[in-house]
Amino acid sequence: MKKMQLLILMIISALFIFAQAYAQKPPGGYKPEEVVCKMEPGYNIDIINQTYGTIIKKYQAQLDCYLLATPPGHNADSLADVIDNRPDVQYCRANYILTAPEPFQRSQPFLDVECIGDFDLQSAAVTLDLAMAHSISTGSEVIIAVIDGGVNLTHPEFSDMQGNLVSRFDYIDNDSIANDEPGGSGSGHGTFVAGVIKLVAPASQLNVYRVLDTAGNGDGYNIASAVLQAVADSCKIINLSLGMIGVHDALDDALKIARNYDVKIIAAAGNDSTA
Repeated sequence: MKKMQLLILMIISALFIFAQAYAQKPPGGYKPEEVVCKMEPGYNIDIINQTYGTIIKKYQAQLDCYLLATPPGHNADSLADVIDNRPDVQYCRANYILTAPEPFQRSQPFLDVECIGDFDLQSAAVTLDLAMAHSISTGSEVIIAVIDGGVNLTHPEFSDMQGNLVSRFDYIDNDSIANDEPGGSGSGHGTFVAGVIKLVAPASQLNVYRVLDTAGNGDGYNIASAVLQAVADSCKIINLSLGMIGVHDALDDALKIARNYDVKIIAAAGNDSTA
């Protein structure tokens, strides 16, 4: 247990020093044609669909909540407010977006352009005193979920992981190849985060779940699904280097379930001392 606690503290410290995403709500802030709705016990979602013209896109059984498509011409946030006020509805929210808009390292004490030489000799790594920490624990037999923008699965830094880098699911492309796709402002973020975790816990297994697109945006419903899948996949630590201004009830419920299974959640603190 002490080794697990040390590993968790190491990861928190590393991601705080290295690369936590700044929590920022992008323009729009939510999927324009989706709401997430949960009914009170004993009530059926059909009454919502019949009354407001919504259509079921997905159902999350563990959370007992629905991802609904809104009818054309309706503002998702406004419609969600109307539905949320019904006594037969536990909650209804727009499907808010979470972001990781800092794909590259911008934290002190070094910047990207200054990252020269071995990673473990850089100032932030030295501050963590990894050599001493690794003499106590390297993360062996610990499965860590990297819920992010995917990971570059062929990056040379992961070549020595010998099966400990596992692609689980891509919620953006709906396939099993959770690769960090190039070409966007959010590209590289998940790979960077995975690299930090590997530096801190080199013997751990990293399970990769891609929930952010190349712009660094992902919706709360998918992220909640990824959290639940990580719990089902026996992950004991879940890393969420992303943030959102606002509340996403489905994601909150998923995190509560994870905590009930004694899964530790590592969340973004922000690079700019604003979170």
